[in-house]
Amino acid sequence: ASVFLPRPDVESVLVELRRRTEPALEPEVDRARLFALITAGFGQRRKMLRRSLAGLVDAEAFVAAEVRPEARAEELDLAAWARLARSSPAGA
Repeated sequence: ASVFLPRPDVESVLVELRRRTEPALEPEVDRARLFALITAGFGQRRKMLRRSLAGLVDAEAFVAAEVRPEARAEELDLAAWARLARSSPAGA
């Protein structure tokens, strides 16, 4: 029996979360800087990082972090974002 008429066509999934034994980021990563870059990177849909991070990350930081400026935010993993945060000083 269902309390919804018509019955919705919905699938459900159970997700299990497990605590990491090791932190996802090294302690030397400036988390405020990291989150500022991620927020800017995802702030405008489908933009290349070169444009969405303009004023925050310079060309040398992209090279040092081994990140393509033509990449889009969703293409980077957490390690790549951390490399960008380490490679680009807050005043860039």
